Amino acid sequence: MTFLGLVILGLGDGMRGNDMGDFMELADAIITTSYADGILIAEHQGSYGLIATTRGSSDNNYKQWVFLSKWQNSKPVPNNKKQPMAVRLGKDPVKVLEQLIVELKRKGL
Repeated sequence: MTFLGLVILGLGDGMRGNDMGDFMELADAIITTSYADGILIAEHQGSYGLIATTRGSSDNNYKQWVFLSKWQNSKPVPNNKKQPMAVRLGKDPVKVLEQLIVELKRKGL
């Protein structure tokens, strides 16, 4: 699906996992950098988020996966389930991204 010229992927289980596997077409990455990093926008039940991607040696993009931790007894304890590295933006992602742009400009970037 395309939204404001950006590719949005429905990820099955949202930003926690998916039915489609790790691989995505190069065009699915919204932004890629010279470091082969990228992001894509994911939508799940009306809420949006950004998922980190990396470009492999054959120019395929893959989600970056992490094991999240929770605090237990004053130290981080890793979860046993890996998830795509994501930032949840909520139901109004444009507002959040506009706030991010304001902050970046305020810092002179």
